[in-house]
Amino acid sequence: MSPVAIVWPCPLAVDAYAAAGRDLGFPRPDCPSCAGPLVFWPGYRRYVREAGRYWKIFVPRLRCARCGVSHALLPAFTLAWQLDVAETIGSVVGEVVAGGGCGVRPAAQRAGVPYTTARGWVRRFRARAAELGVAFAAVAVELDGQAVTPQPSSRVKSPPPTAHPDPAPTDLFANPPIPT
Repeated sequence: MSPVAIVWPCPLAVDAYAAAGRDLGFPRPDCPSCAGPLVFWPGYRRYVREAGRYWKIFVPRLRCARCGVSHALLPAFTLAWQLDVAETIGSVVGEVVAGGGCGVRPAAQRAGVPYTTARGWVRRFRARAAELGVAFAAVAVELDGQAVTPQPSSRVKSPPPTAHPDPAPTDLFANPPIPT
């Protein structure tokens, strides 16, 4: 099995977390793969960017005594394989996707990140938006909430259905339907 990242709700800000280093009291949850006990394993240091400042933080690793899988214990303000904090990424994606005339360049400039980095976040979000929506709906239902079916936006008007007066059979192999 491959390593898994576990996100824990760290109450500290990035600067306080970085200052605490290895002396911070890290939680020891159960293994998400097999629910076995986890033991501390050598961790690693990584950089995190917040508001234009770079912080070097310690990320502890844990290893399952039962299944042998190692897990990185990431504080909630970080994302796996991302330099920028989750709040920065979320604010840029939220500004651009919500519309209102905000493009990627102005949102990236306000957040203090390179345009190309912000463009990559927005592209990945748009490519995965449907599956993320399904996953969040499943979590909401699991937490005793109700799944909400999104309604079409009032900004996007779908064209009226067109009726063909002479519905002729079509050869699906000659003109395959284009998925939407």
